[in-house]
Amino acid sequence: MKKSILFLFAVMIITAKVTAQETMYVATKQGLNVYEAPLFNSKILGKVAYGQKVIAIDWGEEEYYGKYNNSIMQTTIQEGLDGRWQVIKYKNKKAYIINTYLLPTAPPQKGITTIEGYFKQLSTIAGIAKTNKPFAGYTEKRVKTLYNNGMEAYIIEDGYHETYTLPDFSVQQAFLLVRLLKFKSIEAKDSLPTPPPGKEEITLNSTNGERSYEVIRYYGIKNISISKIDTYRIEIFESKGGQAIIYFYIDEPGC
Repeated sequence: MKKSILFLFAVMIITAKVTAQETMYVATKQGLNVYEAPLFNSKILGKVAYGQKVIAIDWGEEEYYGKYNNSIMQTTIQEGLDGRWQVIKYKNKKAYIINTYLLPTAPPQKGITTIEGYFKQLSTIAGIAKTNKPFAGYTEKRVKTLYNNGMEAYIIEDGYHETYTLPDFSVQQAFLLVRLLKFKSIEAKDSLPTPPPGKEEITLNSTNGERSYEVIRYYGIKNISISKIDTYRIEIFESKGGQAIIYFYIDEPGC
């Protein structure tokens, strides 16, 4: 009896691993190619367009420990962004896609240009808290909006400081979002600095027009700082709870 229970438990674990899946969404206007194998020289089966969802599934043991092991473990860099091969369901078959431009939620629809607008696209408001904090000579107005999907917007002094919380997003995915929205004049062509091969722990700097970028990498992108001199600064980082945070504030001249 004990052996039967252990066998059933093992079967349940294996089944759960095989059937585990996650819905992701394509977040590049060019769409993403779908490949027959996790190799760039393999047959292209088709393309998934912007905004369409893909069903990501777990790697099988024959893939992970077999002939595709090397390509699976490699990270590709595009526009300074990390990407790896991901198994997906495509037309009821197993196929492969690079996950650089995938988001855990649907990307912004046409006409959405603000983060709060994006939050409203995805969810409804659960509650709004307004507070006033007195200072010498003025009162600072603060508004915190909580959405039913867990996202939060915290605005101070009519946009002087803005903080947005995005559950399930990585730092890289949060950057993809602000770029898609063209948030605070960030442009769709903006890219991140590319790390030299083999450098997993490094701080990189670059410029895109009037914007300066600083990227802290520690086996992946951990922090992105975007600044425009005497105008603004945007910090994208991961909270202690694992949520992506986008923090914007006005950069006063001379400070």
